[in-house]
Amino acid sequence: MSTSNMPEKYKEFGALSGAAESHQKNAMSTRRIGLCILCTAAILASCATTYGPRLSSDTASVRFVVRKSDRIGPDPHFLVAALSDEQCGTNPPAGRIAFFTSNRKRESQHKTLDMLGGNNISLADKHEVQVPVGGRFTFVFNGTLDAYPILSMCEVALSFDPQAGGQYEAEYRSQRDSCTVGVTRLLQTPEGKVVRIPEITTKYLPCSYPGTF
Repeated sequence: MSTSNMPEKYKEFGALSGAAESHQKNAMSTRRIGLCILCTAAILASCATTYGPRLSSDTASVRFVVRKSDRIGPDPHFLVAALSDEQCGTNPPAGRIAFFTSNRKRESQHKTLDMLGGNNISLADKHEVQVPVGGRFTFVFNGTLDAYPILSMCEVALSFDPQAGGQYEAEYRSQRDSCTVGVTRLLQTPEGKVVRIPEITTKYLPCSYPGTF
């Protein structure tokens, strides 16, 4: 791994999604190239390696959110995958966490843990998982952007330090020329209101990971 891929600490605040880091899209030269990449991603996703951590009694919960309004393009696909370490490793238990698409069969595979603040988010737009604590949790969002006349890929890789019993939300947001991911911790006030507290994360340059994700 080159020194250009070394992590950089940051903390930012977003109005809705909390900590956010903009990643400019990696534009493809033509729409045809973009469509070929989409087709390849869809084929590879069908034989994905699933994220399978060994969980103890101490875990945290993470909700990944990709709303339909942020799935830009004629046939958008968004992959969320866990990596095995902060160097973008792909050893077990790294693997696919969720696949967001217009395909109803895949949407039916999304899971919920009845986490805080999720009642107004449809199951098609979220997927909730338990993750280990006691170390950094590293993950990557990979999706498509439609900046006509070019289709391109947009990737965001982050890590954070989940705490035992903590509930977190990682939400993807896209515009026509960029994408962001915000990580927040979900807390409930004595009055029953759910608040989202920006979480300190580590960002990475785009990570390489196996197509079997």
